[in-house]
Amino acid sequence: MTDATLAGIWTRLEQLAATQPDAPAVIAPDVQLSFEKFFRLCRSYAARLKSEGIKPGDVVCLAAGDTIAGVSSVFALGGIGAVYVPFSTDFLQKSTMSSRITAFLRTPEAPSVPGRRELVIDNSWSPLFARDDGTKASYAPAADPDQVTWFLPSSGTTGRTKHVEITQDLLHRRLQMIAEDYGFAQTRLLQLFHPSTRAFMIRAVAALTSGNSLVEPGPLDFIARAGVNLVCGSPQQVRLWIGDARIAPRLSKLQVSGAKLPEVLVARLLDSFDVVEDVYGSNETIKSHVNVYRRSDKGIGVSGKPGSGVRIVTAEGAPCPSGTAGYVRVRTDCMAQAYVDDPAASSAHFRDGWFYPGDLGVIGDTGVLTIVGRESDVVNVEGAKILLNDMEECLASVPGVDAASCFEHAGRDGRVRIAACLCLTGGEEVAAAARQTCVNTFGVVAAPYAILVVPSLERTADGVIRRGAARDLFDRSVSNPARMAATSRLYTFGEP
Repeated sequence: MTDATLAGIWTRLEQLAATQPDAPAVIAPDVQLSFEKFFRLCRSYAARLKSEGIKPGDVVCLAAGDTIAGVSSVFALGGIGAVYVPFSTDFLQKSTMSSRITAFLRTPEAPSVPGRRELVIDNSWSPLFARDDGTKASYAPAADPDQVTWFLPSSGTTGRTKHVEITQDLLHRRLQMIAEDYGFAQTRLLQLFHPSTRAFMIRAVAALTSGNSLVEPGPLDFIARAGVNLVCGSPQQVRLWIGDARIAPRLSKLQVSGAKLPEVLVARLLDSFDVVEDVYGSNETIKSHVNVYRRSDKGIGVSGKPGSGVRIVTAEGAPCPSGTAGYVRVRTDCMAQAYVDDPAASSAHFRDGWFYPGDLGVIGDTGVLTIVGRESDVVNVEGAKILLNDMEECLASVPGVDAASCFEHAGRDGRVRIAACLCLTGGEEVAAAARQTCVNTFGVVAAPYAILVVPSLERTADGVIRRGAARDLFDRSVSNPARMAATSRLYTFGEP
């Protein structure tokens, strides 16, 4: 794909529909779409969007609950020159992008957006019902590499969601980078990411435009029949998907991203995959570092993949020696340059040609990158600097704790302490045991002074706990105990 425009991406899909019409584009347990049929569906969606009044330059927010509708919609939006934005649950409340949206496009099971223009994808969008005039697209997209074609969100795990703009040229370069993992017509890709997410969509478009196949999740015997040789997802999604099962024969490769990969999980995953790749990246930079795990006669080995765009530096920007923790900064050929309508955040994170994600990390002699926390996760508790990630891992290590989120909390006297929300699979005594484990590890002053036991914690689409949402839930419960949910319980171990 040499044309760095939306027209080039659309033309590439049309070419594949002509040169390998019967090759599978999407494989699901109940249906299979060839490239010819998939392109016909995209063309039908483009015609429908035109009939609904969507025109070049319109910004359309997409919430899709399934692979086929989601990916077809993104190709169709590009085919008519509209701009794609993935939907997220906190989009309207916390994003500066809301006022730019022309319409919300969704599948029937996706959340509705009251008071805003909605287009609901139903059976009438199918080529069986739509009029297909056989044209490439309803509009000819502007062949301008600098034109914005996607707006992509940050994770929003700790606060307001920010967006970066992706031009046609930048999207083209990102697709090429990702397609290097796939080859041409060699990969059957199964994704555990939700179809509405940026992580899913960029991989799906890259796979299809390089002649590969998307496979929808299904039973393990279906996965084997479909010929899956690459699985992508977050550690939490992979853990829930594979459960206690062991895939035999092993699949070729697993790529995990979006959250820290626990070492204890790696051993289990290598029972089902030849290679496990832990990908570090972000919406702002895309893939920037990869740790590669393999099992051999000597045990499990891990090394950093060559070509990392990550550097570890001091607060002053000087390089840190190998094995020394410091601040993470990133530079890649596919990096965005700023946040949309947010100059303060842009100047804080994009500096001197580097992106500073706010992570703290270390790179060892074998090139392995370890993220030890975030700058904002360091809490000073009476002179002791505590990483919230470390505290959460300590809590989660206790049998009976299913999930943990820690955050700083200032008491009435202004003293800063750590509090936590826990989801338990064991009895109520587990909360006290979890807190005592933190006392033994970090000392009584640093350990959580209060724990709110809740039935569930809000997560991102990648399965990462939203710390900001957990903190808000704790604050509401502490400030007004009478309104605390009946399914929650607050335990205190000394006022801050």
